[in-house]
Amino acid sequence: MPIAGGRRTGIVILVVLFAIALALSQAPFDLGTLRLAGVGLLWWYTLVIAPAAAVLVVAVLLLRRSD
Repeated sequence: MPIAGGRRTGIVILVVLFAIALALSQAPFDLGTLRLAGVGLLWWYTLVIAPAAAVLVVAVLLLRRSD
């Protein structure tokens, strides 16, 4: 994968992850306040899921680039 294509893909995925957080905070029926293990879904997403997904995306793109 060319460097520019990998960068573009990474940026798009990271922007989508950010947009999901914004959508959860503004979603109808207070979806972001649903509780999972006593913590709100929005908190799970912003503190665990999105950062883990971002690290995974960057790792995959860097590994692909080294091939």
